[in-house]
Amino acid sequence: MQKGAGDRVSGFLGQAAKSYAGNFKDEDHTEAFVELTGAKREDIVMAHWTEKPFEPAYVVFWVHRMRWLVLSVRGSCEWSSVLTDVAAEESLLAGGLAHSGMARAARWILTTAGQCMAEALAERDEYRLVCTGHSLGADVAELVAVMLREGDTSPTDIPKCLGGRQDLEALDSFLNVEPPTKGYGAKDAEPHVAPAYPSAMRRAFAYGFGASPIVSPQLAARCSSYVLSVAFDVDYITRVSVFGIDRLILQLTERSAAQLAKQWISQKMGRGGGERLSPRTRAFGANSQVAEVLCTPGRLLHMDCRGVGLTASPVKLLWSLPSFYHELYISTHMFHDHLPIRYVEHLLEAIRLAVPGTGQGLCLKDRAQEPDAHETVRSSLEAMIFTPVPAEA
Repeated sequence: MQKGAGDRVSGFLGQAAKSYAGNFKDEDHTEAFVELTGAKREDIVMAHWTEKPFEPAYVVFWVHRMRWLVLSVRGSCEWSSVLTDVAAEESLLAGGLAHSGMARAARWILTTAGQCMAEALAERDEYRLVCTGHSLGADVAELVAVMLREGDTSPTDIPKCLGGRQDLEALDSFLNVEPPTKGYGAKDAEPHVAPAYPSAMRRAFAYGFGASPIVSPQLAARCSSYVLSVAFDVDYITRVSVFGIDRLILQLTERSAAQLAKQWISQKMGRGGGERLSPRTRAFGANSQVAEVLCTPGRLLHMDCRGVGLTASPVKLLWSLPSFYHELYISTHMFHDHLPIRYVEHLLEAIRLAVPGTGQGLCLKDRAQEPDAHETVRSSLEAMIFTPVPAEA
């Protein structure tokens, strides 16, 4: 992020390659994090900068002025994280279904950092755990909050085909999750019993930017009071699911040149009114199974900025419905819209429009020419947040 990986698609690919090659050390990541966030080194409780399949990078740090302990999960920055993304079969979670790759990564974070966060918040009931991230990081952070609020899979969630309450290894096999060797969920721990996390953790909130449809509709609705997912324009990640991809394939099959030509010939031969195979059968086969419909967790805030790169239309914030993200749009800026800086830019623009007088300090668009722009943004936001509101306001 410090070197512009979140500003351009080409920059992201280049910096991702450098990260994968090991060019950046833990100290480099820590230094960049401190610079961009304004956090103090002593405020970092725990950091894990390496990235492996089902093991995303994350950092836990204090924001004392907000009375927050923040768990920030990084999005995909190295090729190994692709395995987390594509492990898209459904697994049981909190009485619903969830993307198994993201659920597995969330369980890993709780296994490695749960105890540390619990100890940090043990004597701070007035604080709150805030989970956040972008892209894959948003998905994992939101599921961490769901697990803390709702619990993980309970014995009543085990399918009857497993014979009721099974040992932990059998359940993990069904969920495609490797049992941890220590901590919560380990073989020597009592199965399905959540640790006694402090109330500050059990009141966790999550803010996800560029999150995907990863949970069943009932679970998505159930967590709407403590999870906020933000999507921007036609960001492709916010619409990627097995169901959405299948739907896109079906649409492309229906509108392909070969299919349209076949329909035209059939009509000219007088066969247009005859029985035809259904589109799903032609696309996927007669015995195909429709994928499970998954939704983006929580309440959905959509940033609409039509004409990006063409006009200067102001950003609009809209409460969206889960079904809005079931269709995958093909657009020239679908990758561009997923970049982190686009979310930052347009959220700041929305604040400027909603709160007149905040000034041009809330702008990152010229970061290449103004390397210290993030410091100006941070100080402007802090001034807004902590300025007392007049009694007559």
